[in-house]
Amino acid sequence: MPPFGAEDVYLFAHDVWRHLTYEELSPFEHARLHALALEIYERGLSIDDCPQDFATKAAEFAQHAQAARLVTPSNVEYELFLAKEETWARVAASLNVPRSGAGEAAGIPRTPGEALRAAARFKEAEAWYNEVLGTADPSKPWHLADLLLGLAVVYMDTGRPAEAQKILGQAAEHFRAWGNRRGQIIALTNLGTTHKQLGHVEAARRHYREAEELQAEGGTLLTRGYLLVHQAVFYHETGRLMLARVAYLEALNALREVGDRRLEGMTLGALANLFRQIGYTARAEACYREALALHEAGRDARAAGIVLGNLASLFQDSGRLGEAEDAYLRAIEADHECGNLRSEAIVRGNLAILYRETGRFAAANRMFMQSIDMLSQVQDKSIRAAFVAHRGVLCLLCGNIDGAQADAAEVLEHLTPEHFPTLRLQHALPLKFRLHVARALPLDLTEVDEARRERELAAARATLGEIERLAREAGHTSLSLSARLVENCQAVLDEVAAAFSQWRPPRVFRGHLPSELNVRLRLALHAWLSDLDAGLLDAMRWQNPELLQALTQGADRAESPDWTSLPKS
Repeated sequence: MPPFGAEDVYLFAHDVWRHLTYEELSPFEHARLHALALEIYERGLSIDDCPQDFATKAAEFAQHAQAARLVTPSNVEYELFLAKEETWARVAASLNVPRSGAGEAAGIPRTPGEALRAAARFKEAEAWYNEVLGTADPSKPWHLADLLLGLAVVYMDTGRPAEAQKILGQAAEHFRAWGNRRGQIIALTNLGTTHKQLGHVEAARRHYREAEELQAEGGTLLTRGYLLVHQAVFYHETGRLMLARVAYLEALNALREVGDRRLEGMTLGALANLFRQIGYTARAEACYREALALHEAGRDARAAGIVLGNLASLFQDSGRLGEAEDAYLRAIEADHECGNLRSEAIVRGNLAILYRETGRFAAANRMFMQSIDMLSQVQDKSIRAAFVAHRGVLCLLCGNIDGAQADAAEVLEHLTPEHFPTLRLQHALPLKFRLHVARALPLDLTEVDEARRERELAAARATLGEIERLAREAGHTSLSLSARLVENCQAVLDEVAAAFSQWRPPRVFRGHLPSELNVRLRLALHAWLSDLDAGLLDAMRWQNPELLQALTQGADRAESPDWTSLPKS
């Protein structure tokens, strides 16, 4: 490297040569090179001597320090470069964002946009990318490709896959024209992920396959790990859990060899989601905690917020509701501060489930509406459908059969068995089953419509058959959760049949099903009714006045269901 100068000068005069040479280096050589660049900069540059260049480079210094710390072999070096990264990031934040043309070289030094993105300052990063793209030279594909990919990642990090998708194709094409295979693999991988989030499963599969072909032709270990993580999540969400598990573990091996701790933490968090789904709760919690420690050590608030929300959900599943609610609220705060709309929406939806399970139905309704609205904004259709299903369960608990029916129709239409078998098994079919059972029950405490009852119970049995079929097709993933779901659905049918055979109202009343179907009636219905706020009571008056009258007045106590015998766990 030549002696330090205030202008952009590195080992090679042309940034294309710098990029090509940089791609040939190992991750540890990258770290040494970034550390050397930072040392030379810190030694030779003074804000008093050249303030304009100092303002331009401050954000890049933070990025040099980050690149060096991610693959340093010792904890001492890691903490050293972490401290340098934080220092320069604060300096960069206090200075003006450099205008386009300043620090134009796109070689080893990274851009202020990347530094702002790494610091989770997404609004400022987006503004910087948009400004620089507005004046970028279209004859320089290497410059445009980096800028488009950076802006697309900002969109993805803030839960806007549709906006990211619009420019990722352009970025991939610019990388191809430039001959940068690594950048093309990353752009195509992200493009596949945006299609997956928008429900375009075949398009996602096609882009992942293109990235695989490029990786086989000569990708790096880092791009292999990056691609494997995204593919693993894709396999996971489309029900191929064995493939997902293998891909997660292979990705972890690659990323640990590279030394990318941020991606390692993200992969651990995703693997924990899989462990939790197949019933390995202890392993899941261990992975979540390891991922959280990595993100907190790396000061990655956005990634830490995501893991914290998932850990809260694990606490909820384990019955540790106090810990769960506290972790949810912390995760919402972290996601909101980072502008991570998608993650905040998911956490709010999970918190709504917690409120519903603990009898706080009005709070649950508000939280569900906020979550579904946010997921509509980010256009994540599959996750939105899952929370619409949970809102449908809440409608049943409030006696709003029409609302539950509308939610069930929407969810069943989107979560098809071909594309989303796991989500259909977990969310859509349980709601459909509940709805049929609720319709089979009498509208008031004395009405018995045998034709309707038989029709709806037959439909419920058919739904149970579909649940059993999907569980079998999942192979080893027929999870303890699925087996329990089948068992409890059958128990509900048996209970309803026994209740009617003895000419007495069933204990399961108007959609209030046992807790094993993921809604726990922790309060007897009369106690819950007395706790409802005025707004929800008003809603019930026009949504289902017959039910409200039956519940508040009812028949003689001897003819009413034994509310105290409702299952509580």
